[in-house]
Amino acid sequence: MRKFLPSLFCFLILASLVPSAAYSKEKQLRKTNPQQQPASQATPQSTPQASPSPTPQKIIQGTIVSIGADFITLNGGQPPSARTYKVTQNTQVSINSRPVFFASLKPGMTVAVTPTFDQTYANMIAASSLPGAPASR
Repeated sequence: MRKFLPSLFCFLILASLVPSAAYSKEKQLRKTNPQQQPASQATPQSTPQASPSPTPQKIIQGTIVSIGADFITLNGGQPPSARTYKVTQNTQVSINSRPVFFASLKPGMTVAVTPTFDQTYANMIAASSLPGAPASR
């Protein structure tokens, strides 16, 4: 066992010097050529790819058929049929380009609905007031 210990000690000392020698060689290379990155830190150069253009949101135009506490149903769109959209507190509602509460919408108004991509919720509802009726807040 005593003969084994000095050999182990020498091996550990040599093993600890090997990474130091590699580090000092890399450090010396950086001093001589500062523009060159070490291989361990090099990053591959990639060409930037153009991001795909977002698909425009479809706007559905129609006439309000019915309104509930959290939904709106309108006739129109392609093909002409009744469509129902859920409304949240984040839905932007306007009448004649003026922001209003969702409760201000009435059946018979002409609207343009910007739905979510899954066609379930209304992101924005832009309505025209009924003829002869003022747009109220």
